[in-house]
Order: sequence, then structure tokens, then C-alpha cells
Amino acid sequence: MILKIFLFGDYAPSPLIVKENDVNFAVHLDDGAMVGIFFRPKRCA
Repeated sequence: MILKIFLFGDYAPSPLIVKENDVNFAVHLDDGAMVGIFFRPKRCA
């Protein structure tokens, strides 16, 4: 069985700015596969 799915809507801006915990990340949705955004802060002792 062949399943056809059509998506509708506007294109996302490139880069798409994602804000998390007051930190902005630039995400390029049209630049290949992404597995996630990883943020590893260093601890100040």
C-alpha cells in the first residue's frame, strides 16, 4: 500500500530562532538532518 501525505503551510524562516531559558538558538531546518540542540554549560567553582 502506498500512503501519500501532503503538508500545508508557510515555510519557516531560516534560521528559526528558538528561545529556551533566555538563551537563543539559531536552527537551520533546511540544512540536513538535526538530532537535537545540546548545550553543556561549564560550572564555575
